[in-house]
Amino acid sequence: MFLPYINAIYTSIVVVLMFMLVPRKEIRKLVIYGMLFGAGFDIVAITIFTVLLHVGGFINFEPFGFHGFPFFPPLAWTAYYIMYFYILSANKNWKYLLPITGTFYSVIFSNVLQNLGVFKWNYGRTIIPFIIYITWYCLATWGYLKLTQKIQVRNQILNHIFRSDKPILLKRLHKDSAVNKKNQYND
Repeated sequence: MFLPYINAIYTSIVVVLMFMLVPRKEIRKLVIYGMLFGAGFDIVAITIFTVLLHVGGFINFEPFGFHGFPFFPPLAWTAYYIMYFYILSANKNWKYLLPITGTFYSVIFSNVLQNLGVFKWNYGRTIIPFIIYITWYCLATWGYLKLTQKIQVRNQILNHIFRSDKPILLKRLHKDSAVNKKNQYND
């Protein structure tokens, strides 16, 4: 049957949508965040909720998995989070709406996968998935905003220090060191 191919088909669709909707320059910029918060979190979630707690997990993925870990969902989450962060970076005011919307989408989609026989929730189909996904989305949104904020501050500092037109800080450092050397010789 086609059950093992559902994840491959879905991942292909998400990747094609990502390439259609997100400019290549932005994809290059966002791929590390997509890998960290998409694939990385998915692998951690699979480990915690499937292997350790047995809350639920992927089934019927056999030719495309290894030791209980499916191959395609982390790729799909990476592409999905690239699109998610692209939308988030376009308007940071959506930082409250996007996690809630993404959570509802993920809960609904995980239930569709369960109906197709590719995923199984062992303890309820709404409350536990909602808690898992809202935590995931909030952590990913917060982490992305904090990391990009730190990178922007670092870039501003570096641009200010290494500006070619007015290296104020460098002039001041050079002037102070020259004065200290002059005072050293006078003593």
